[in-house]
Amino acid sequence: MFRSLVICGSFIALIFCLTTVEAGLFGIRMKYDSDDIPYVEFDGQRYICDRDELVKYTNAVGCEVNIYIRKPTPEEKAKRGGSVNGSVLCPPSW
Repeated sequence: MFRSLVICGSFIALIFCLTTVEAGLFGIRMKYDSDDIPYVEFDGQRYICDRDELVKYTNAVGCEVNIYIRKPTPEEKAKRGGSVNGSVLCPPSW
């Protein structure tokens, strides 16, 4: 019985190691152009912050990226500030 438990435990540990992923959350500070239009830049792309939108794509290394675009609040716009949030989920690297 003990041997079965050890084999089962080793199998579960192997499956866990093979399925681990790397993930992270991040924030991106808003910038404003010369016409006071808010935008963020990430991964070489510019996103205008004029509506609530979820931008999803897979980057060059196979990670799933989500950026939650939103309009700045009136206070943020008056101070030329604000930020948006994002997340990244990368598959295991073999």
